Amino acid sequence: MIWLSDWLCGLAGSIHPPTLTKPTASRVRVAGTLTALRATHDAPFKPRNHPRTDMFEDRPDRDAEVVLVGRSNVGKSTLMRELTGHDFSTGGKPGVTRQPNHFDWASEDFMFTDLPGFGFMSGVEEEHREAIKTNIVHYLEENAEHILAGVVVMDGKAAVDIIDRHAERGNVPHDVEMFGFLQDVGVEPIVAVNKTDKIDDLDERLDEICDRLGLYPPWQQWSDRVAPICAKRGDIEALEECLRTRFHEHNRDDLLKFVS
Repeated sequence: MIWLSDWLCGLAGSIHPPTLTKPTASRVRVAGTLTALRATHDAPFKPRNHPRTDMFEDRPDRDAEVVLVGRSNVGKSTLMRELTGHDFSTGGKPGVTRQPNHFDWASEDFMFTDLPGFGFMSGVEEEHREAIKTNIVHYLEENAEHILAGVVVMDGKAAVDIIDRHAERGNVPHDVEMFGFLQDVGVEPIVAVNKTDKIDDLDERLDEICDRLGLYPPWQQWSDRVAPICAKRGDIEALEECLRTRFHEHNRDDLLKFVS
């Protein structure tokens, strides 16, 4: 198991920005909070003392996979529909997806997986939320060698405020934590910044999100891992381009047909 303190200590060294810019006040504030947390947190994304359940035992036997992860109600199920052409349960209430949604093709050794949302879910007991997080961690660890890309889906309008609020309270923000956790299990993350139709200044917001993740702005230099999308409008070309790049890097050009 990879512990939070371990990957936080290595986070700065794992990112090699091609261009350095002056740290913003927000980066200094959030980075300072995370530095303090290194000395006080010994728990990973895995929650405390929650055993694994059987909700993840029905994974199809596929050798290649793209997983969608993120907070509840960020639009993962809608994105899954756009990627696969298949309707999945969606709704305005956080936590609608509480088990993995797999979509595979009978003749193909590949699938997309929408993992349950983590974080706050209205009307969902804390014990169940913690169990979901436990299962997400187990799933990613046990299947990392098959996962070609881990897509961290974020609500572009709300993400920065949520990250800053958690950091200022002395908590490691879930989005930041998941981004680093994927790297540590050997899965290079792609950040799909969703709901761009609600953002006034998109470049500024994407720079702010990169800032919080430790990716030096401007965001355009991370276009192979940061994808602005609007899933509900079917605008996912930037993510598909990131996935095409990732498939090619893994010598899986046979999968390009799924993102073209």
